[in-house]
Amino acid sequence: MKYAKHGNDSRYGRNSRHVDSRQKRTSRFKQKTYAGYRPAKNRHSMPDRITAVRDHDTKIVWLGSGSEKGFEFEDTCYEIFERCGFKSKKFGGVHDEGRDILVWNSFGKIVVECKHHASRIGRPEVQKLHSAMDTEGAVGAVLVSTGGFTSYARDHTKTISRSRPEDTIANLRSKKILLVDLDGLRKIASSVGIDLRNGEDPDTGYVKTSHLEEMFAHLKSHPDKPRDLVTCRKTGKYDDMCWIVEIEIDQVFTNSSRRQVHHMQKRERFACRSDGDVLDGDEAKKVLSGGDGQGKAGKNPSKGSIIKYVQKKYKKRVRYRGGNGHTYSMTCIPSTSNVICHFKSIRVERTSVTVKIKRREYKWSIPWWDRKVTCRRCGEPSTILNPLLICNDCGTISHSKRCGGQCNKCRRTMCAECAIPQKKMLITKLLCTTCFKSNRQ
Repeated sequence: MKYAKHGNDSRYGRNSRHVDSRQKRTSRFKQKTYAGYRPAKNRHSMPDRITAVRDHDTKIVWLGSGSEKGFEFEDTCYEIFERCGFKSKKFGGVHDEGRDILVWNSFGKIVVECKHHASRIGRPEVQKLHSAMDTEGAVGAVLVSTGGFTSYARDHTKTISRSRPEDTIANLRSKKILLVDLDGLRKIASSVGIDLRNGEDPDTGYVKTSHLEEMFAHLKSHPDKPRDLVTCRKTGKYDDMCWIVEIEIDQVFTNSSRRQVHHMQKRERFACRSDGDVLDGDEAKKVLSGGDGQGKAGKNPSKGSIIKYVQKKYKKRVRYRGGNGHTYSMTCIPSTSNVICHFKSIRVERTSVTVKIKRREYKWSIPWWDRKVTCRRCGEPSTILNPLLICNDCGTISHSKRCGGQCNKCRRTMCAECAIPQKKMLITKLLCTTCFKSNRQ
């Protein structure tokens, strides 16, 4: 574009060169301050980024009830910030030092604390977040609470940070604290394609115990039977990634005089997990038959563990006759370079289940191919000489010897914590609470 050096220009007006430079500075300022983002190289501009997010299908997230969903709520908040375009880093856990998520806007780092409680958050949580903000050296902090905030918490926030109603995460700075309740979080989530809903997912519910009876039917339990003590609740679904591995071996083994001793030609398909562990039994049949569909393309499992499995399986001892007429033996193990692997990802749907027995809860997944019922105390499975039992007082699964036993009077099955030992001479007898009280009377 050419500009006139002297006089007025009918298209650009007087001093058009200076007018155009002012327009450029104004456009750069708008681009810089839009939604609190700095323009970055090789990235979408902010309007394109929001449009790309909103084009996605709406994701429904059930918040559930109670603090047992706290870690899942932190993951949800982290996903919301990521979809908004903020650079984020998740900490979470028990020892998070008052910050669950770190978010960066155009002014610097922001500390985010997520609280998923039914009750309202008070002033102490605001003070704790303010200390975490100073410790982290952040420019601001955000406190997210699904239960809302008390009036003391809101007043204290205005006093220490002088926050205003028009403050947002994008323009948060100057050590300000932003309080976000459930309604505010819903507005942010809906703008990026996430629908937050209260309550439990209607697809989850109680599972028939008949599916799990075979796992607990062999356990000792008196006077109640295992099926009367076990209640199962489905907590969610997830996809487990497995792999079909096709291996090809074509290797010639020779002796010291270069004469062929053995020619190994193998071709086989088997299933494995993402870590390379080879599957067997019903789980392998499920994966080899196609599972629940094609899995996502990703990193192939470890080839080293698969090759070790192949070498162990096809290891062969061969006897041959040498040129001098003597008989020799040779161990033939396929080498790493001669084992060719082809991978195909398979998706297997699993259902996470919480098994509740009396006061105890056990996390499970269906199908349960790779899980065995083990002792809660020592972690070992049941054996013929030391079978497992269910404590009819607390619901603990333990061994019948060392880790538990039966009452000598009523034969009630108990764990070591609920049993009351009675030592008489050199013999130790176990009594339940009811029999022990009747003996004292």
